[in-house]
Amino acid sequence: MNENAYNIADNVQTMILRDGNDVLLQVKGFAGKSDNGLVKILDIKSLQASPTHLRLTGMYRAVQTGLTVFLYWEGGEEHDFLTTIEGYGVNSFDWCSAGLTDTKKEGFTGNVMMRLETESPSPKHFSLVLEFAKQRG
Repeated sequence: MNENAYNIADNVQTMILRDGNDVLLQVKGFAGKSDNGLVKILDIKSLQASPTHLRLTGMYRAVQTGLTVFLYWEGGEEHDFLTTIEGYGVNSFDWCSAGLTDTKKEGFTGNVMMRLETESPSPKHFSLVLEFAKQRG
């Protein structure tokens, strides 16, 4: 096994901070050079009030330089790209019809997936808080 290899699922922690009309999800962890797999960070079936899909409305991000975080909506043979996250700061998605919504393509589940990418041989760390609005229909 590559000495710089990590199992992405073992190095990512998630915690639902709020589950009401909206969802506040904390995601933190690290990635090494060989991390390129996908990990499910939010299972929509675990949420109260049984939403059918979600809308990303905002995020707080702290991503170490040299690491890129990719989010996807889970679905079908190919996951639907949601957004790329780098650097530090706060984002609101009010500019795009009040959020980034799952396109609900064939095979969609409503779950949120994450992939990490870095070329650094040493671990790169990140911490995110993602805000989602629950949707039905």
